[in-house]
This record gives sequence, structure tokens and C-alpha cells, in this order.
Amino acid sequence: MKKITTYLPLLLGFCFILIAAKSSAQICGLNAAFSYTQGVSGQVNFSSTSTNTVAGTTYTWNYGDATYGTGPISSHTYATNGYYNVVLIANNNFTANCVDSVIIPVMVSTYPCTLAAGFNYTLGANGLVSFNSVSTGTDSGTTYTWTLGDNNTNYGDVTNHVYGNGTYTVILKAMSSLTTCISTATQVISVSNATCNLNTSFSFTQGANGLVSFNSTSTGTVPSTTYLWSFGDSSPSGSGPSTSHTYSANGTYFVYLYANNNYSIMCADSSLIIPIVVNSFSPCTLNANYNFAQGANGQVTFTSTSTGTIAASIFYWQFGDATTANGNPTSHTYTMNGAYSATLTVYNNSLTCFSSITKIINVSTVPCGLIANYTHTVSSGGNVNFANASTGTSTNTNYFWDFGDGFTSVSQSPSHTYASSGAYNVYMSASGSSCIDSVIQSINVTGIPCIANSNFTMAPTTTTLVWNATPVSPWNVVAATWNWGDNSTTNTLYTSHTYSASGNYSICLSVTVSCGANSTSCLNQFVYKTSGSENAQMIYINVIPPASTPLGIIDNAGEILDWSVYPNPNNGRFEIKLDAATNGIVKIKVYSLIGEMIYETEIDTINKTIDLNNISNGVYFIKLNSNNKEFTKKVIINK
Repeated sequence: MKKITTYLPLLLGFCFILIAAKSSAQICGLNAAFSYTQGVSGQVNFSSTSTNTVAGTTYTWNYGDATYGTGPISSHTYATNGYYNVVLIANNNFTANCVDSVIIPVMVSTYPCTLAAGFNYTLGANGLVSFNSVSTGTDSGTTYTWTLGDNNTNYGDVTNHVYGNGTYTVILKAMSSLTTCISTATQVISVSNATCNLNTSFSFTQGANGLVSFNSTSTGTVPSTTYLWSFGDSSPSGSGPSTSHTYSANGTYFVYLYANNNYSIMCADSSLIIPIVVNSFSPCTLNANYNFAQGANGQVTFTSTSTGTIAASIFYWQFGDATTANGNPTSHTYTMNGAYSATLTVYNNSLTCFSSITKIINVSTVPCGLIANYTHTVSSGGNVNFANASTGTSTNTNYFWDFGDGFTSVSQSPSHTYASSGAYNVYMSASGSSCIDSVIQSINVTGIPCIANSNFTMAPTTTTLVWNATPVSPWNVVAATWNWGDNSTTNTLYTSHTYSASGNYSICLSVTVSCGANSTSCLNQFVYKTSGSENAQMIYINVIPPASTPLGIIDNAGEILDWSVYPNPNNGRFEIKLDAATNGIVKIKVYSLIGEMIYETEIDTINKTIDLNNISNGVYFIKLNSNNKEFTKKVIINK
């Protein structure tokens, strides 16, 4: 037995809501259906195509406009164009349940359109024109769009607009959503009484922490007047008749307002440049700090203990694995064990009042099974023996050592001879197929001379106007000063410098190493502009570290991956290009100089764009793992 939907047989005067296009099937096999054809002036002819009918079948039509008809063939004239849900109910009349119905939406589009657009207008003072629709054949669904001839558009049956002097072609488009009729009317108007009496001025009030609110008091403006504010501190300009701006420091700022009435004639004015003395900016006493607590499965909870904050302070966290968060407190779940540099930056409602702090977090609660560790023994002659004490390892575990003096190794328990006494941060990582752990220890080498090596090299790069300065032995340097020979100095080792002209410069590097020795080296270098760049204004010097030297067995030539990093140096966005013959998944990891992983991804293509614009300037290691082989390059980020 099939379920059906039934209707009352008496339809005149009834009201119901149609919710389906076809009733459920019925037990008698009756299947209601119909076709229709459109005539002219809204007439539609309907014909039943129902099946399994009988001689006594009756037909009732609901035309969708509150009118009804009967019979297998029916005709109806609609009053307006539009969509109508037409219902046919067929009844075989020999059982109480042998009834079926069908609903079909019918689009009527042949009814004649009587809409005729038209409008009047009156000229007011100072370019004001008032428009009024006098369109005929409209209905409740009619909308009005005015194209005003000066790249402006208004809506509604009545509207006003201010013009400059000139001749304008105005178009009114009237459109009915009920009949789908559209009609337009066009008139050419002339305006000759627009005058420019614009006089620009403004007032201002000071708030707290450098906030100043500005308000235009200009006269002779019109609704189309635009405003442009210059705040006197090289910040982006403001707009609108009222605006506000937060200055970053107390001082005197020269502010002006430019207003334009946007007539076809020139009607613009600038205020006098007014000096504004900002004295509400509070001194910045912000000092960032935080605590952290490790939970299970790599989760770490961070809580700011910063001082000098305010209610509006913003807390920005960088977790050292290329992820960030806002708010205080916050938590983060690391996916791999290891050492991470977690940075908190706090802003006190100003880009100039901020403070940052970075701490090393050794995450050890990620379920991994690998725990990197080692011991060391300092012997004579600067030799240090490293004993791998990692747990959870297997025969497939890979090891990487960075001895902190420019030398690396992939041995399980290497030995290394240092050239100078002092403190060195030694990084060791142990990695499996899907798990890595690392550890950093500071070792103190004694029993050999304390040597400071301040030598460096200078050379132009293949990039126009860019030179590289490379310290020979930067590894245990704790303080450095560059004297660039142009009366300027920089008190950090890895930095950059700009010369405005070619010339011979006496460039000096002074360093202090961790064991206390000092050294100064100077180089008389002729810094020149490369061919094709003679008209350029500046020459850039980037200080980059020397390449690390691997110890132990060198990979066979056939096992070396051909890959490149471009550009290098870069602003944090660069591309890794692989050999076209590379097969399988390549794992990419980026580490800081002290060994914390800040980025990780996998690729199966020969090109990959890396975006690290959220990390600070400096030198980083890119490590690629392909077919269980590891390859390392340095990348310099200088924004």
C-alpha cells in the first residue's frame, strides 16, 4: 500500500500552504500531471496529462492567485507577470483515497508592461537640485535608481543632489519586481549657480596616552565634501570630518586638514598648519616576563608576570615552532620534544611601548620514546669526548652534533678538538622515522690558550649593491663591535650596514670571547658598486656566518641532494628548490643557532615557498631529510 496526501474535495473558499511539488504516491495508481502553454496578455492554457484516470475522474485547478478552475482542460488570464504555484488535483471518485495532486511553478511573462518612467526637477541654491519621480504604471514593488551624470547614484522616488556648475545627463530607471517591467527616462540639466565658499578649519581634544581627537569645523561644505588629515608624524593620513590619532611620543606635531567639495569646478581648501603639543603620553615602564609549566603530552601553559602593563596591554606569544597566540594566560601543545625559544612580546596600546623576553623551553613530555642526552669529558689539548646517553634509540636512530665552534658531526659518540678555551653551547639531536629529540649543554673547555680571532673577509655578492662580511671564527664571541670607517659603529656581530658612496674604508671588528680574550682586526677595503649599478644610491653590507664544517665520513657523491635556497639573505620569505630527480617525501625543518626547531613541513614537489616573516632577524639552519639522508644549509633573515 502506498501513502498519499489528500485534499478536501471542496476547494472554493479554502486556504492552504503548498509545501511540496508532488503528493506522495497513492494506492490506486492515479498520477496527476499537467502541461501548459502561454498565450498573450497574461493568458495561460492548462491541460491535464494525468495517467491512470477513469471516465469519472474530476479535475480541480488552483491557479496560484486565489482563483480556481475545473475540468481536464482549463484556461486562465493572470493580472500581472510573475511566478505562480499552480496546483492540479485529480480524483477518480470510486474510492475515498484515489486522489493525487501536483504543483508546478508557472512563470507568466506575457502580460503587457504599462510602466513609464518620468521625473521633474527643481534647481535650488548653490548647485542643489531636487528630483521627483512622476512615473506611471508603478506598483508597490517599483524601485527607482538615479544616475546623476557626475559619477554619483541615488535611490528612491524623491532625491536631492548638489552639483558643480555644468551640464549633466540624468537618468531615472524605474523597475517593478512584480511585473518585471523596466522603464527609463533621461533629461539633460544645466547648473550655473554653484559657488565655492569652502573655508577649512578644525578643532581637537587630547585624550590619554597620546590620543588626540580631531573634528572639522569647516564652513561652506556640502554632503559630498571629502576630508584628508595629515597628522605631522609621518603616519598614514586620516579621512572623514571627524577622526582620531594616537601619537607615539610627546612633542609638537604640525597638523593640517584638506577638504574638497568635489564639484566639477575646483572647490578645495586647506587649513592653516596648526602646531599641536602632545603631552599626555605616559612613559613606557613595561618589562616583559613570564612563567611556564609543562603538562602532559607536550602541553605547556604560559602566564605573563610582566610589570608596567595596563588594562589594554596586548600579549603576543611566539612558541618557537612557527606558531603564535594572543592573550594571557595561554597554553600550547608541542608535537615534538626538544628545545624551543618561546618569546612573549607585550604592547601597551602603542607600537613604541613594548617589551619582549625569550626563554628556552626544553619540552620533554611528548610521547616519543626518544630522549636525547649526552655526557662529555674534557681532556688535554682541547680535546672533548662526547658520550651519547640517549634513550629509546634503535639501530635506525640518526644523530646530529653542532659543537658550537663551526664544526658538526653525525657520529653517535664523537670526539672534537677545540682551538680555544672557553664556553661552547653544544647541540645534539637524535631522530627516528617520526620522532626527534634534542638537547643543548654548555661545556667549558680549559687547559689550552684563550684565543680571540677577529679576522674577517669582505666580498661582493652576485646581488647588485650587496656585499658580505664573514667573521672567520665567530663561534665563542660574547661581545662584538664593528667600526665601519665612516664614523659609525655597530655593537653586535651579525648585523648590516649601508654606505652611501663607493670608496676605500678601514673596517674594523673587535671581539671578546667567552674565556675573556680580546682581539681587533682591520681591513682596508675598497667598497664599490657593481657594473650596472653606478647610479644607485646605497651599498649594503650583510654580516653572515661562515659555513659549518662536517666531521667524519663524507657522503658519496651519488648520495648528495642538489638543492638551493633563494633568495639568501631574504626577508623571511624564500623558496627551496630541489633536484628534479628527487623522489618521495622530503622533510624540512628550520632551527635557530641555539638548536630550537621553529618550523617543520613535508613536501613531495621540487619547489616549496617558506614564509617565516614572524621570526626575528638572524641566522638559521635549514635541515632536509630525504631517503633517510640529512642535509643542512644556512639561511639569513634580514627584514
